[in-house]
Amino acid sequence: MVDHEKPFGRARKFFWPIHGSEVKKFLPMSIMMFFILFNYTVLRNTKDALIITSVGAEAVPFLKGVVILPISFLLVTFYAKLLNTFKVEVVFYIAISLFISFF
Repeated sequence: MVDHEKPFGRARKFFWPIHGSEVKKFLPMSIMMFFILFNYTVLRNTKDALIITSVGAEAVPFLKGVVILPISFLLVTFYAKLLNTFKVEVVFYIAISLFISFF
């Protein structure tokens, strides 16, 4: 806690327990979290709707085991190689650029 900021009252502690100096970090992080959750929910529901209506519900476990699992291993390996090659800051910008270009 910053020295010049006084402790919260009971109501503020419950409804908005964030100091004024923390708002500049809290709001952008909250907005990013909202958009991440929104994208995840929309993509998950769209995936389920498209797969189940076109192929059937029995294809979902197959896709998760045969397609998604190997791709996730490849992406983790790729990320580890990036971390060994570049600085953490550069890897962060590469990852963010890939996500932004995807969405």
